[in-house]
Amino acid sequence: MLAGLSLTITSCDMDQMPHNAIPTDKSWEQVSDAEKFRTGLYSYYQGANGGTYYYSPDLQSDLFNALKGFGNNGGQMHKWSFDASDGDTSSFWSVRYGCISAANNIINNIEKLEPANNLEEAYLEVTLGDAYLIRAICYHELALRFAKDYEPGTTEPGLPLVTAVDVNEKPSRSTLEETYEFILQDIDAALPLLDKGQQTLYALYTQLSSEGAAGKIKANIATYYLNDFYLSGDAAKVLKARVLLYMHKFDEAAQLAESLISAGDYPLSTSEDSYKAMWVNDEGSEIIFRTFSSVSERANPIPHYMMYSTASKKFSPYYIPNQATLDLYEEADLRSKVFFTSEEIKVETVDATVFLFTKFPGNPELKKADEDRYHMFKPFRIAEMYLIAAEANYQAGKVAAAQKALNDLRKGRGASAIESAGEALFTEIQNEWIREFIGEGRRLEDLKRWHQGLDRSNKPVQNEEAIVSGDTYEKLKIDANDMKFVWEVPMNDQRANPNLKPNWK
Repeated sequence: MLAGLSLTITSCDMDQMPHNAIPTDKSWEQVSDAEKFRTGLYSYYQGANGGTYYYSPDLQSDLFNALKGFGNNGGQMHKWSFDASDGDTSSFWSVRYGCISAANNIINNIEKLEPANNLEEAYLEVTLGDAYLIRAICYHELALRFAKDYEPGTTEPGLPLVTAVDVNEKPSRSTLEETYEFILQDIDAALPLLDKGQQTLYALYTQLSSEGAAGKIKANIATYYLNDFYLSGDAAKVLKARVLLYMHKFDEAAQLAESLISAGDYPLSTSEDSYKAMWVNDEGSEIIFRTFSSVSERANPIPHYMMYSTASKKFSPYYIPNQATLDLYEEADLRSKVFFTSEEIKVETVDATVFLFTKFPGNPELKKADEDRYHMFKPFRIAEMYLIAAEANYQAGKVAAAQKALNDLRKGRGASAIESAGEALFTEIQNEWIREFIGEGRRLEDLKRWHQGLDRSNKPVQNEEAIVSGDTYEKLKIDANDMKFVWEVPMNDQRANPNLKPNWK
């Protein structure tokens, strides 16, 4: 059986096809064509992580204060003064629809290819699985930003569901319920493809020799098809648990999250060194998927929190965490040691010592200059499953299970156990989402999911002299029903497609 196996690898690096230029008019004639498009799809998805896609939603929330001299960087989001022409929100929309188009190209064309053997068949299966899953990821991320919070039976506007590569198409918006059902369908299509294809690839990997042509195929399978730079069935399960939580399918969400935890394949990083390595070096046992980066292919740095002035030899960041955020962490919590560092800053005429947000210091292997802040982003890791299990079990009335999931995560992070119940327990679960995911763009969607408003005025700041003060800064209050919790469909898209119903009426 193995003697007939062959798979020509035409692009060994994920930078062979830039994320802004996938030539969808290329023919689909051989398996290597699928590989090129798969490379392009992952390149698109790499570009949809980090940068403004992480910091804009968090700066819009209640975790950070703008510092004097911040130059209005991220200011429109922070002040809630953005509109339908805002570049950050428009980019979020366009990049994800570009990614969806790349996925559609694969989904609609891959059946044209005839695999020559079971190796090629498995490769095509994982490629198709990737396309379904990345399309589901993008649609869910778009729904979180451009639609209201999901409520069962909702008829609120969802997203235009594009399933073909057609630049002339002018789709209208589906309902939000239809959007979520479509996302679940894509996840359910991806799961068996990824599981079956990867199981076949792993079986072949274990049978192949490490020499000659077989050795080259074995190396390619290990490097390009069976590592955490590529999505997996487990990543699909993480996304499904996430979507089920938003759909109020709490029992299903908790069961799926608990199954991933109990499998034990992604143990928590429980020492300061291992936890720090996950954020500095982008390596760790709990990572289920990370986006590929190399020193020659980097995407979307996150510099806002650690800007450094060579003139003053002090930091001059745009934003720092408020004191209320810092106070959420116990001293022994690994996250307090890794995410925050006391440093001297100089902003305009103010010299002070404050805690900076240091979750994204820059991976040393990706740096061309000392102040580069590039990373391999980690949108799927096991910690989320503990939080989904905690929240979903709480919402389902299973207090003991909720406490266990919460405390298992806290124990892994070196924090003390929580014994509270009722509303106090839910508050701790909500705070744990902040403690774990601060800086990853999750806070705004959490507030929306819980139907909570935003009040910076009741959150003490670190240094009153260093921050920008005013009603749209540290005194900002936003009602839970404010329309800007839902971002507006970009104005250019509204003009190009009159069928797109706007959010802000």
